[in-house]
Amino acid sequence: MTKPPETDLPTAILAVYQAPFDDFVSRRDALVKQLRAEKRRDDAALVKALRKPSRMAWVLNGVVGDDPKSIERLDAAIAGAQTAAQACQPRAILPPSKRIARCKRWSQDF
Repeated sequence: MTKPPETDLPTAILAVYQAPFDDFVSRRDALVKQLRAEKRRDDAALVKALRKPSRMAWVLNGVVGDDPKSIERLDAAIAGAQTAAQACQPRAILPPSKRIARCKRWSQDF
């Protein structure tokens, strides 16, 4: 009788994270059970320690798989928004007219 092949751990973990959000815990626990059945206690403990991602992290993970460039665009947009927010913050050394001008210049870029 041939022995069934061992579970490929990286592929199995990736499958857990790519599954529907609400299925994470049940799929993770099923993988733990499978690894224990294969007598891979250390791997099972590692998988059991995996925490369910936040919904936002799960969504972004899915987007990365579908369209990696979209994450780069999102990162650039966030960086731009942070820069704009810093430029528009009230500063004691700048008179209000200059602060408004900075914000207007930034908003024209978008």
